[in-house]
Amino acid sequence: MGTITLTTVYDNTSLHDNLKPAWGFACVLECPDEIILFDTGGDGDVLMHNMDILGFDPNRFSKVIISHMDWDHINGLTAVLARNPKVDVYLIHSAKKKTVREIEEKCRNVILVDEPQQISKYIVSLGEMEGIRNEQSMALKTSDGIAVITGCAHPGIINIIEKAASQFPDEPLYFAIGGFHLKSHSKKQVAKIIERMSHLGVQNVSPTHCTGEAAMQQFAAFYGTNYVQGGVGLKLEFEVSG
Repeated sequence: MGTITLTTVYDNTSLHDNLKPAWGFACVLECPDEIILFDTGGDGDVLMHNMDILGFDPNRFSKVIISHMDWDHINGLTAVLARNPKVDVYLIHSAKKKTVREIEEKCRNVILVDEPQQISKYIVSLGEMEGIRNEQSMALKTSDGIAVITGCAHPGIINIIEKAASQFPDEPLYFAIGGFHLKSHSKKQVAKIIERMSHLGVQNVSPTHCTGEAAMQQFAAFYGTNYVQGGVGLKLEFEVSG
């Protein structure tokens, strides 16, 4: 047995006074065989500050995955590539060609993700999904089931969870983590989403970033001890086999 440790390194809230909050999201995935960065936040200086405090050296990253092309998830990428140009960068297939070319000049390789695909032994992209912004989300294959990581969930958090369920029909949905993009939803709308997530079997949640404070409170009330407060400095450990 091994572990994957997920550490939030960029978010609008912080769990520790020495870590800087800023609008956006990024987390580091320490896998048994490699270290991967998911999203890069909106400010490279803030991202580097938090990673330095948390002990992450960008030179150790093998891959960077960008959920979608909004500034608050990709603007920190330049700072990462300045420190480590040897990474592979995974972008959604619809990314503008000019942006792709600019990133290609700064990294080892750009991989454009369309359909669901294996990113590493333990991580699968659910593929580019359509929404207000097209986006890819990640599925971690843990010993307890699938943990879904979202950047902003623009295609809809339920659509993403359902996609994960269809990709892994024999696996329980162990965790949902990241931005759920519910800040403009009504209390009734959020309640329906929570009910649907529960019906789909999502066991634990850690909504953050663009989820909205009111929606997060509803999730916390429903999930109780299975709700995890997000923010910079959050660490979650997942057991994996092999």
